[in-house]
Amino acid sequence: MKSIRNLLSGSKSGKNQNGTNLSHYSKNIDHKMAQYEARNKRTIRILLLGPGDSGKTTIVKQMKKIHETLTQEDIQVMGPYIQDAVIVYIKKLCLKSQELHDKEEAKTEVEQKNEMLRQEILNLHAPYALTDELAKKIHTLWMDPGIKETLRLRARYQIHDNVGYFLNKIHEICRDDYEPNFEDFLRIRTRSTGFQMEKVQANIDQFGEYLFEFTDVGGQRSERKKWMKIVVDQIQAVLYVVAISEYDLKCFEDNNTNRLVEALDLFKEIVGGKFFNGKSVLVFFNKYDLFKEKIKEIPITEAFPDFPVDKSDPHDENQVVKYIASKFLQCFDGKNIKLATPLHIHRTSALDTNNIQKVFRDITLDLVKLNLKECGMI
Repeated sequence: MKSIRNLLSGSKSGKNQNGTNLSHYSKNIDHKMAQYEARNKRTIRILLLGPGDSGKTTIVKQMKKIHETLTQEDIQVMGPYIQDAVIVYIKKLCLKSQELHDKEEAKTEVEQKNEMLRQEILNLHAPYALTDELAKKIHTLWMDPGIKETLRLRARYQIHDNVGYFLNKIHEICRDDYEPNFEDFLRIRTRSTGFQMEKVQANIDQFGEYLFEFTDVGGQRSERKKWMKIVVDQIQAVLYVVAISEYDLKCFEDNNTNRLVEALDLFKEIVGGKFFNGKSVLVFFNKYDLFKEKIKEIPITEAFPDFPVDKSDPHDENQVVKYIASKFLQCFDGKNIKLATPLHIHRTSALDTNNIQKVFRDITLDLVKLNLKECGMI
C-alpha cells in the first residue's frame, strides 16, 4: 500500500506510463481499506476448544439455528449417517452385553430367546442397509432388559450418550422417506477434524450488528497439535467446553483417563502455553442437564478423590460445581497470564436452544463492550 502511495507522490502528472490517473486507484484502495477496518472493528472472533465429545459442535449447530444460517440441506444430509449409526450402536450394545456379563457378572446377558438375534446383529458388516425387517430385530433387542442394562453401564466402555434417543426412534429412522428433524441433527455425533468456521450476524442491544466468527477445532488428542497453528492474535475470545456430566467416564483414546480430569489437565496445559494471554476466556460446563441428574446418584469423588467430603456433599450439584470451578481457576496460579476479562464460567446444556441463546446473548454483549473499550469508543 505504501509503495503505491510513494509512486503517486513521485509522479508529477499523477499518471502512469499508459496515461491512467493513479490517484483514482489510490482513492479506491483507501476506500476498501476503510471498509475493511470498519468490518474488522465489528467482527468478534471466538475459538472453541475442549476435549472430544464435549459438545463444541453441538453449540455451533445451535448458533446456526438461532441466527438462521442453518439450512434444511444441512439437516437432511445427516439421514444416511443416522441410519448407519443406529446399527453401529446396537452392535456395540450386543457385544458389550456379553462382555460385561462374562467379565463382571453384570446382569447384561440378553434373554435366551434373543441370543440368536444378538449373534445375527454382531455378524452384520458395513455397508449397512437399514431395512424394515432389520429395524424390527433391532427394536426387539433394544427392548431386552439385558441391552437396557448394558447401556446403563456405559461408564465401563465407550459409547455415545445419544444412543437411547436414536434407538427409541428406530421405526421412524428405518423408513425410506426418513428425514431427520432438528433434534436428530443436533444429537447425532460427528467427529470434528481440522478447523471449521461458522459466521453469524447478530444485533447486540444498542450497539448494532456484529459478525461473530466461531472456529471449532477437533478435540481428540490427535487433533490438538493443530490448535497451536491458529493465528491467536486475531482471536478475541476462547470458549473452552467441558462435558461436566462425564466425570465418571473414561477417555475414548485410552479408556483409562477420567474425562473430566483430562479436560482440566488440558486446560492447565493451554494456560501454561500462554495461549489465553490477552483473551477473554469462557468455560462452559456443558451437558449440565445430565450432570444434575447423575450427581444425585454418582458422587464427584469418581473424578476427584480429594473432594472434601468432611466439609461438602459430593452429591450436591452447587457445591460440586463450585469445587470444579475452583480447580479451573487454580490453573492460573503462579502463571504470568493476563486475561482481557476475569474468567467466566457458565452452566450450559447444548441441546437446549433457549439456554444457549441466553448464554450467547450474555457473553456477546460483554465481548462487544470489551471490543469497543479497546477501540477507545467507550
